[in-house]
Amino acid sequence: VELNINYTGSLLNGKVFDTTDEKIAKDHGIYSASKSYEPMVINISENNDNGYNDVSMSSGSSNSDVIEGFARALGKMKKGEKGIAIFYSNMGYKDQASSNIPAFSPLRFDLEMIGLK
Repeated sequence: VELNINYTGSLLNGKVFDTTDEKIAKDHGIYSASKSYEPMVINISENNDNGYNDVSMSSGSSNSDVIEGFARALGKMKKGEKGIAIFYSNMGYKDQASSNIPAFSPLRFDLEMIGLK
């Protein structure tokens, strides 16, 4: 199943580290002219019993796995829904830092599922 989503990822202190919204990126000082600010394509395996294990994100011609908390939240959403996912670091990047995300960081994602194929 292919999903189209908009999202904003932030730390619990409100610091935004990633978004599909150009205005939010500019407002939070993370804008990059080389990034395409448009809905992300997410792929979820239809043969998945628990709704979240086989999830990957497409950006241009590359695919990457998504963190568990993000995947679990998407697995619970339906087309047209908006939601907020907040989870501990064990469902995020755990003890690994990732760009603007310190190790052991709980994360928040504001999600909007805008399309489903």
